[in-house]
Amino acid sequence: MSSLSRPTQRLVVSPYPSPVAAEAARAAVAPALWLLERAHDGIALTQTGALDRALVREAVERWPTWWDTGLFGPPNREDEVTPLHELHGLLRDLRLVRRKAAGSSQRPAGADSTETRRPCSTR
Repeated sequence: MSSLSRPTQRLVVSPYPSPVAAEAARAAVAPALWLLERAHDGIALTQTGALDRALVREAVERWPTWWDTGLFGPPNREDEVTPLHELHGLLRDLRLVRRKAAGSSQRPAGADSTETRRPCSTR
């Protein structure tokens, strides 16, 4: 007999995760979709590559649980708002957004129609 409770056994034994409600899934990806949509037109970045102050404050208005404006006042930098900072880093790491070569704005990957794609080698 196992020392695990029945619900715990189901979690450990079941190879399939329980389904996620559509509304919960939309809420989970909403910040990423919002940032990608903003990146489509180009996002102004600081000299260090961080999101600019206006966008950081807009994010905090949309997701007020990310920052306590009443206690701390409006945020000034991306790295002050941890969820936004982590999201921006994740989208960069996944190469879903990238810096434009000549300027200080961010675009979604593949936004340049002049970019040529080479097939991957399978050597």
